[in-house]
Amino acid sequence: MTITGLQERSTTPLAACSSLLILRASWTSTIYARIEDIAPRPVLFIVGTEAATKFMSKSGFDRAAQPKEWFEIPGATHHRLYDDEAAVGKAVAKLEEFFGHSL
Repeated sequence: MTITGLQERSTTPLAACSSLLILRASWTSTIYARIEDIAPRPVLFIVGTEAATKFMSKSGFDRAAQPKEWFEIPGATHHRLYDDEAAVGKAVAKLEEFFGHSL
């Protein structure tokens, strides 16, 4: 794992924000405001079980209409989904499967 996104004075793994409470309060009202409009197109959420941002994906998943799918990569943080070859491999395999039956 690399130190991507980490900043030595940050109190959280998120470099842009030292308070997840601030981020949590505004996240669902902005980025996922119209996610249900994607339906009937399928939506796939790929998350690491150890990601500090997992709650953001969960709020979007909860708001999304069917068809939707939740896929967790055990032990992965948000950054490992980009940097760790094993985690990336699992994500890519899931994407291949998802697009294979969704497109």
